[in-house]
Amino acid sequence: IEVIEPHLNFGFTTRGCIRKCPFCVVPRKEGTIRAVNDLLGLWDRKSKEIILFDNNILALPEHFSLICKEARHFKIKLDFNQGLDHRLLTPEIVDLLKTISHYEYRFAFDHPNYINSVEKAINLLQSKGINRCNWYVLVGFDTTFKQDLDRLKYLRERGQRAWVQRYRSRRKLGKEYTVLANWVNAHNI
Repeated sequence: IEVIEPHLNFGFTTRGCIRKCPFCVVPRKEGTIRAVNDLLGLWDRKSKEIILFDNNILALPEHFSLICKEARHFKIKLDFNQGLDHRLLTPEIVDLLKTISHYEYRFAFDHPNYINSVEKAINLLQSKGINRCNWYVLVGFDTTFKQDLDRLKYLRERGQRAWVQRYRSRRKLGKEYTVLANWVNAHNI
């Protein structure tokens, strides 16, 4: 799709990822992170919105800066649909985020071990005026139900939104995970 450049106002500007999360297939399927396009390769020149499916665009800060520059120049609203890597946030990146029109920023809180880096990211974002973000919360992979609830409670206490992502595998998750996802993901209620 990067070769054809169909200008559908969605797609990838990068492929691959620097992480090797045990639940994710991206590094095996796409390899290491690399730039494959810019906004002009995705944009139909009419729409004012583009959805980006990049898995870890912040791992290429110069490319991320280019994407933000293009978005500002053409007044395009960006949706980082796959989320941004909170561990790669810097004051400079947050400053760039503040310069573009965007949907609510999304990050991932995949494991309780990330509590310190999530705390640091929320503090940095809030210090720069980005007070609420949406956090994908992976549940049922290698955590207990209590650990999953604790992460959700923490995000709520910090004024963040959560989106439960149930891990799907051969291991069947209990009904409590369906109820949890239905409850947490119903933001409009």
